[in-house]
Amino acid sequence: MVAYTSDVLIVGAGVGGLTLGLRLAAQGYRVRILQQREPGRALRPEIMQPAALHAFAQLGLLDRLKAVPAAPVERFHFHRIGGSLLCQVDYRLLRHPYPYALILLPHRTRHVILDGLRDFPGIHIHWDAQFAGLLRNGKQVIGAIASCDGREREFYAFVTVGADGSGSAFREALGIQARVKRDANAFLGPLVRSPSCAR
Repeated sequence: MVAYTSDVLIVGAGVGGLTLGLRLAAQGYRVRILQQREPGRALRPEIMQPAALHAFAQLGLLDRLKAVPAAPVERFHFHRIGGSLLCQVDYRLLRHPYPYALILLPHRTRHVILDGLRDFPGIHIHWDAQFAGLLRNGKQVIGAIASCDGREREFYAFVTVGADGSGSAFREALGIQARVKRDANAFLGPLVRSPSCAR
């Protein structure tokens, strides 16, 4: 097995794992991120709330994020099926430096973060690294094992973080019991082209 050394090892390269990696790399930590496969394009949009926009501003990435195709929204109107108004959300009422939300596709958010990671040589992402288990010294977690290019490799780190989503293999390896609850209530958020002319 090949051993790697880093300060922080992150399992999962979604928006959360990448953002954590970027924050740590900006503070001078050596970071490695393991991701089973490079994420593809997503068709379901996500909403970046004001707190997330503030976090991107702190990372110096807000201008890059606003430069990608995204829809800024100051108000939402939620309607019940059938048409009656359920509630309204008005970001303009917030005392916040970013009183609005951005709607965009998740892969565009990831590309902005990945672009920001290029500024920091202390971070490395291992694509096609399938998490296979934890490395332990007694009860202490000291890294992870991942399958890369058909062979197992050991990744040692002072801190190991699981950021691999709701069906987390990392959490299972720690023996943490969890149940994902599927909420029957949801909302539909389509992206549609704006009309060429408005009344």
